[in-house]
Amino acid sequence: MHDVLIIGAGPAGLSAACWCDELGLDTLVLEQNSEVGGQLLSVYNPIENYLGVSAANGRELRDRFLDQTRNAEFDLWTNVEIASIDLRSHRVQLRSGEELKAISIIIATGTRRRSLGIPGESEFAGRGMIESATRDRDFFVANDSLHAGFPKHCDAMVRAQSFGEFTTRPKLPAAMDHCNGRAYFGQQQSV
Repeated sequence: MHDVLIIGAGPAGLSAACWCDELGLDTLVLEQNSEVGGQLLSVYNPIENYLGVSAANGRELRDRFLDQTRNAEFDLWTNVEIASIDLRSHRVQLRSGEELKAISIIIATGTRRRSLGIPGESEFAGRGMIESATRDRDFFVANDSLHAGFPKHCDAMVRAQSFGEFTTRPKLPAAMDHCNGRAYFGQQQSV
């Protein structure tokens, strides 16, 4: 039995693990992926809005987190598949059949990218439809491009703005003319 089980090894899970370690708690972190970092691993732009830290991209920030956890004594399991969680009895059942018990469970599973729910979305993922303009921009040099996303977050506008530096004509759907995101992007929406 552990003092604390933490599900998820992104920024929140690693931060919680460090705090638990400082408090002398027997802590086990469970991560379903082969590498820790969560959604940071899909951030390819500079990170300048994380208080007290600047990083070239999400991987660099994740590496800084890992450097800080190197001397910690919490256990970290990767490639873990969870079958079920019983929060009342504080038990986690793994797909391997192993059952873990703890005094406390912290769920730090983070966020997942949402899909747009449009026809062809899953078929074109990684084949002309991308998630990162910074990472994949070379595939689109001198081509027209259409950028779709959720207007509330201005994600398509940001990508179109980034693509505007090297594509012939980045386009936004008409629904993107109202941006409710950060003021910086709203001010620079003409592409």
